[in-house]
Amino acid sequence: MPTCPSCRHHFRVLEDEDDGQHGCPACGYHPNQDTNQEDDMRDFEGALAAYVAAVQGRVNQYYQKFATLTPSTVLTQRGPKFVRIIVQDAQPSRSASAHSFVRIADGDILFCAGWNGPSRKPSAVRGNIYDEGNGLPALAPAPSYHLRYLR
Repeated sequence: MPTCPSCRHHFRVLEDEDDGQHGCPACGYHPNQDTNQEDDMRDFEGALAAYVAAVQGRVNQYYQKFATLTPSTVLTQRGPKFVRIIVQDAQPSRSASAHSFVRIADGDILFCAGWNGPSRKPSAVRGNIYDEGNGLPALAPAPSYHLRYLR
């Protein structure tokens, strides 16, 4: 069984189906699609890098008021469906916390349910890395670097 390159879901391609309707039932990927996935991934990587840079900029802005502290570092960790955005403290503790998750399929910025994954609620979406501002409106007002809460 082939695996969907988009969502890694296993799906079955039936040889007798010529209607073009078979493919991944989870995300709609079709093995004969005329899409250029390399360009899509380059667009995603560029938008993700801009979002990470925006979060790092907010972290640096937040730490300016603490003269003796070193700013935290923003890192990414890629999974099969999501990219975890991590804020790692500087020396000596080196503790890390999940800041947000970015869904690879559509670029949505999701609120964390914890370290392991995003919240599955529909209200967990805070923004999109493809929007104007590359997801910066998803953050709380400056100088905070946390995601905004919905009220």
